Amino acid sequence: MFDKQHRKLKRSARLISVLSKYGFKDMLARMNSGNKQVEIPNNSDEIVSKGTVYERIRLVLEELGPTFVKLGQTFSNREDLLPPETDSGTAEITG
Repeated sequence: MFDKQHRKLKRSARLISVLSKYGFKDMLARMNSGNKQVEIPNNSDEIVSKGTVYERIRLVLEELGPTFVKLGQTFSNREDLLPPETDSGTAEITG
């Protein structure tokens, strides 16, 4: 049981790290607004303004691995779920 919780904690930490690296700290803070005790650390390696939000989403998905890339590919093919602006950001991920 402890091993399962440890894996979940490591996976969550990885997600938070990658999202904050690409400038999504504001989203993480909004998700955590109910719990005032936890603060998102301010990392100096943050890549906030490198590209559009959709390009940064693509970078996040690529860094998180093949499962997330496949999820991004699936969403990029659904024009009814994402706005047209995502085409420029997800064009490279649809491969």
